[in-house]
Amino acid sequence: MIEELRTILSGKQLNTKNILWGFLDLLEEEADASAFFYTTDNLASLLKISPPKMKHIFEKLKEKGYDAARTHFSPIGFKTNASMDEIEVIFKQIE
Repeated sequence: MIEELRTILSGKQLNTKNILWGFLDLLEEEADASAFFYTTDNLASLLKISPPKMKHIFEKLKEKGYDAARTHFSPIGFKTNASMDEIEVIFKQIE
């Protein structure tokens, strides 16, 4: 489906083509991601720490062999196959 949208988009003259292409990239990444969804603000609030940058969370998750993907519906949301315990460890390491 996303490939069909890319084909249609490539044939159009739009000022927002780069933005739309980036959005399709995000949707494609998210489609293959884990079903578990978290937000940095909620997790940080639970742990009583400041929310770490998404970039650092992704680096640590991937270093440990977990999947990590952004979401299209929340700029502070991510999906991962890591357990909540592992995410807590990662958040505290970044702090």
